[in-house]
Amino acid sequence: EAGEAVDQAAEKTKGVDVEPGRDAESEAHAQAQEQAEREMAEAELGKLKDDIGRQLAEISAEDRPSIEVEKVSDGLLISLTDDFRFGMFATSSAEPKPELVLVMEKLAKVLAEREGRILVRGHTDARPFRTERNNNWRLSMDRATVAYYMLVRGGVPEMRFESIEGRADR
Repeated sequence: EAGEAVDQAAEKTKGVDVEPGRDAESEAHAQAQEQAEREMAEAELGKLKDDIGRQLAEISAEDRPSIEVEKVSDGLLISLTDDFRFGMFATSSAEPKPELVLVMEKLAKVLAEREGRILVRGHTDARPFRTERNNNWRLSMDRATVAYYMLVRGGVPEMRFESIEGRADR
């Protein structure tokens, strides 16, 4: 019976988008505020992309990783990935290539000028990798830690880092 009463109540309010206690004016204000926040987030995303592009303009595409910047539920995501023309680390190693060190230094300049928390996630390729002391999980964590060190050395305050994670090939 309780379920039936809820269903009947739902039928009576169908088509009503206004929350109880909100009039049309306050609903319009809330929608305008949400739209303004979306526009601000899009503007910040565009500015971040532009700033990164300016910092990396002197570096040829062959000497840097593929870089994507996108809006995600937690904030802005900057992804640096290997591709056929550029590898960030020596194979099965957390030793960064010199070109990556330069890219991370320039990326650190951009991030140091902004506020907000930072999460660093390291990855590996899908090739199975295992030694007595290492595997893809540990390697991805080592790579994330190296990226963290490069960003801090480049001027990003250490207190902004919320976590450093290894994700293996996932």
